[in-house]
Amino acid sequence: MNAQLSFDDSLADLRRRVQERSILPLDLGRELQQVADRHMPITCFSDYHSGGSEWKIAHDRYNQVAHLLFQAHEPHLAHLILQNWWMALGIEQQRTKHRYPLAAPTFWLAQIFAWVGDPGLAFRWALLTAIHDIQSGLSDSPALQMAQATFGFGALAARKLVQLQKRR
Repeated sequence: MNAQLSFDDSLADLRRRVQERSILPLDLGRELQQVADRHMPITCFSDYHSGGSEWKIAHDRYNQVAHLLFQAHEPHLAHLILQNWWMALGIEQQRTKHRYPLAAPTFWLAQIFAWVGDPGLAFRWALLTAIHDIQSGLSDSPALQMAQATFGFGALAARKLVQLQKRR
């Protein structure tokens, strides 16, 4: 992969190679991680807590990467890249003591595991997403609604999560 390509060109090249079936899954994962490292470094998310815009661009790019992996029927690669993103955001949040958009990768992870038929892991990631949403001040979390509608997470338990956050 050419290191000088823009994000859009890099993704278009990978999308073409996926459609032509001219790239192996492990190579796709490696090249997508290189694209992420080059065009969406974790430092892009440092302006999240201050309402900046750079993090939104990186967030949208991660969504595009995850979508490409769904199209390529490579949920395990999406899982690895998104979990790496989530862990890197969490490490930065701990290091800087600033909020990071942890709900973004966890919501995709919930979708991946629901798609591959693993309700236990799908529920785990949906619940983590809801908790991240609640911690960010979003009391009407779409992920919490997903946990309730898809997995039967009770309304009483959902209210308890919101109450726990309010006590902090």
